[in-house]
Amino acid sequence: MCTAINERCTRHIFGRTLDLECSLGEHVVITPRRAPLEFLHLPKKNEHPAIIGAAHLTSSAALYYDAMNEEGLCAAALSFPLECKYLPPTGS
Repeated sequence: MCTAINERCTRHIFGRTLDLECSLGEHVVITPRRAPLEFLHLPKKNEHPAIIGAAHLTSSAALYYDAMNEEGLCAAALSFPLECKYLPPTGS
């Protein structure tokens, strides 16, 4: 299980726990703005804010599980193994 906390006061604070007993091969990764982003079920994106976060690196992509972009958008890949259901993609 994972927990995320997001608070807005005079500044934006974002935190989470990563409750795993093994490493994900994590690295701190910075994706510069306008670096091409390729997706599995969506078109390639060439315009986007810069991103920094913790990610697992594959030969073709950085798989972020904690990240924030330069506009303040935060994301955390939380794990709910008994509560999750994946549906097929529904177009772009």
